[in-house]
Amino acid sequence: MAAGPKKRSAPSQTGPAPKKAHVETKSQPAKKRARPVVHVQESEQEDSDEEEEKLMDEEAELNDDDDEVVDGNEMDVDEKPAKDPNAAKESHKAQKVLLQERRAAKPNSVILEEAKKTWSFARQKNISKEERQKHVADLMRVIRGKVQDIVFKHDASRIVQTVVKWGNQKQRDEVAVELKGKYKELSQNKYSKFLVTKLIRLCPSHRLSILLEFRTHVMRLLLHREASRAIADTYELYANAYERAVLLQDLYGKETTLFSVTAGSDVDKERTRKGLKGILEGVDAERRKRVLGALKENLVTM
Repeated sequence: MAAGPKKRSAPSQTGPAPKKAHVETKSQPAKKRARPVVHVQESEQEDSDEEEEKLMDEEAELNDDDDEVVDGNEMDVDEKPAKDPNAAKESHKAQKVLLQERRAAKPNSVILEEAKKTWSFARQKNISKEERQKHVADLMRVIRGKVQDIVFKHDASRIVQTVVKWGNQKQRDEVAVELKGKYKELSQNKYSKFLVTKLIRLCPSHRLSILLEFRTHVMRLLLHREASRAIADTYELYANAYERAVLLQDLYGKETTLFSVTAGSDVDKERTRKGLKGILEGVDAERRKRVLGALKENLVTM
């Protein structure tokens, strides 16, 4: 009997690779808020100051680089790049001289140069308290009467901040008085906004007068990229109940801001301290409607 065709052997089947055992990892606990809303420890204030100084350093370096690039471009508009290394070196030297001349031609350049030299000693960390006070006093003598003229420059703003941070209360109050009438503008500047926050924190006797300069502008400042931080920190961390109520008055409309009494008898202050409830006390239905309508509109805008 003829043998039938050979059956093909079935291909060897390998099963799927064994799955790895699923090991549940322990979920990480949610990070807690780094600091409370209404209380700031002294160590945390120091960390905040260092963070602000680091940010200002980075921004200042960018600005200095931009200045040098602009000056370099102006020098090389009609010139071809020099191939000779000596020529390139001379060109760079000429650009540097031009940059120094332009800086010297700026207003208050002499004061700034003198202040920077003194500031380099006052800002050192590893010096005694007595030595620092001496340097801060020297620094205050240099900038006295000129604070408002130089404070909007990034380097000068840091100099003034050093006086406020390390100086005594008399020196801080002196700076606060010199800047009177400029706080709204200062809060909108990316360098001097830190100075405003320091003065609000460290000069409680001037805090209300500073906040009153924000009146009728609070909504605009809350929506401003730079000023919003100063307003928020003041409200959450440094202001008392009465000062917070003064800030909030802008939210209730222009009518409320114009007719509110912020400096009067204790009865008037107590009414202001109550906030919206105090404003609506004894008003007619029409005015109540206008106040609540303005509040709703401003909250929606934010």
